[in-house]
Amino acid sequence: MKRYRVAIVEPSAIVAEGVGVLLRASGDIDVIATYASPAELQRLRSQDVDVVVASLSFVRDIELLRLGGDTPVVGIQSSLADVDTLRPITAVVSIYSTASELQQSIRDVVDAPVAE
Repeated sequence: MKRYRVAIVEPSAIVAEGVGVLLRASGDIDVIATYASPAELQRLRSQDVDVVVASLSFVRDIELLRLGGDTPVVGIQSSLADVDTLRPITAVVSIYSTASELQQSIRDVVDAPVAE
C-alpha cells in the first residue's frame, strides 16, 4: 500500500491534533510533523513530505509551505476567502469537510500527474 507523508501547519493545537488523528486513522497517511507556523517548516526538506496541510491563514507564506519547491499544499478553509487567496493552494477543504474528503484530497494532489 502506498504511504502518504504529511506535515500539518496549524496555529491551533487542538485543531492540529484533531487533523492529525483523522489523517492517521486513514491507514495510509503518516503525519511526519506538526507545526504552529510556516517558519517552523524550515526544519523539513521537500523530500521529507509529500504534501503540507495548512490553515489558509498562512497562504501569504506559500513559498515556505511549498518547502522551497513544488510540494503540494492542501489548505483548510475556515472562513470566506476570495479566488486570489485560494489560487496558490493546490487543493482546499473546508472545516466542514469530512475526514475522508481531506484524506482523499491528500491522495489526489500527491498522485496527480505532473503538468509539463
